[in-house]
This record gives sequence, structure tokens and C-alpha cells, in this order.
Amino acid sequence: MRPSLIVVSLFGACAATQVCEFPLVVRVTPNADEECRAAGVKWKDNGKSLKDTDTVLGCAPQGRIITNGTESNMGHEMGHQVERNCRGGL
Repeated sequence: MRPSLIVVSLFGACAATQVCEFPLVVRVTPNADEECRAAGVKWKDNGKSLKDTDTVLGCAPQGRIITNGTESNMGHEMGHQVERNCRGGL
């Protein structure tokens, strides 16, 4: 039974070693709302269109992150980049 456990363990280790690398520019700004709109953001993450009254905290155009600088927003936008550049994440 032990050899099976070792094999499963080795396959798990191989899956965890995938590498994805891409260039990225991050802009931290208090004007994330207007800069994201200028970058062409028109949709919320839920697929609904962005209203004039909505506040955009950050966005992830190709190769860039524009963010208000909060940890939660930066991580959220990085998730979009990983999804885009690493074929659905790792």
C-alpha cells in the first residue's frame, strides 16, 4: 500500500511546480476610479455594466494593475492577471 501513497505524493508535487511568469506594471493611485474608466473599464466582475455612480477601486487591463492600494484590491486585481495570463490560474 505504501508505493501507492508515494506515487500520489509525487504526482501532487509535480502539479505544484507549474510556473507562470508574465510582465506586469502596477500603478497605485488615489485616482483609480477615473484612471480605470480612462483605461476603458465598462463592466463589473459580475458581468453587469458599470454605472456612472459606481466607484471603481481598481482594474486589471492587459499587463497592468491600477489600484487604490488596498491589499484586498491589489490581490483581487492580481487574480485577474493570473487568470488571464496563466490559462485559468495554477
